[in-house]
Amino acid sequence: MDASDELRSLEATGIYRLAGSRAAFVDPVRLLGESYRRFRLVPSAYYSRSFGPSRQGGEAQAEGTAPSPDRKKRKRKRQTKARELNAVERIAEARHQEARPLLISAHNSLLDAKYLLEYLPGMIKGDECRPELETSSENNFVELGGSWRAPFYEMTICFQKPLGQDEAGTCDVQKRSSPLFNRVVRVEENGEAEGEFQGRLYVLPKGSCFMTVS
Repeated sequence: MDASDELRSLEATGIYRLAGSRAAFVDPVRLLGESYRRFRLVPSAYYSRSFGPSRQGGEAQAEGTAPSPDRKKRKRKRQTKARELNAVERIAEARHQEARPLLISAHNSLLDAKYLLEYLPGMIKGDECRPELETSSENNFVELGGSWRAPFYEMTICFQKPLGQDEAGTCDVQKRSSPLFNRVVRVEENGEAEGEFQGRLYVLPKGSCFMTVS
């Protein structure tokens, strides 16, 4: 397919196959949005940064500062302290080296996808997110998991269950509790659910499962 066909495929499926590579660009907002019935993902809130124009490689290198002699010395010291990898680390390193050419090829193909790069800024333009709560009030699950109270924390799973086929749009809200840490939390209902913990709500896609380890 040519670039215009791939853009239409991206709009329809959220997938853009990169020319000259076995890789593809995936729009997670569109793909995840198919898992929700009562909620909508906001692209500007999902993506941590906007898609700006890319710089040329020469410009990026010209702007970079040359490493100081002291930094070179520290780098040489770190290199001399390299230890021998264990069996698991050697397997991981071999896997990384095997994947490296594919990742480099995919990255270069993405940089060459002119029409895709021009299209990306429009995905979040004009779609601003206005959070109701400050991000600083988010639950810190890392700290909570390290607390002695971790085994006692529970998340309340709220989901809507239709009352009957003859009562379209009428649902019964049901709740069940599940340990938050060291237990698999599953959403086995047909629709997405809401997880309530310490006054905050978290959207749980249908058919999803996760485990938070303390």
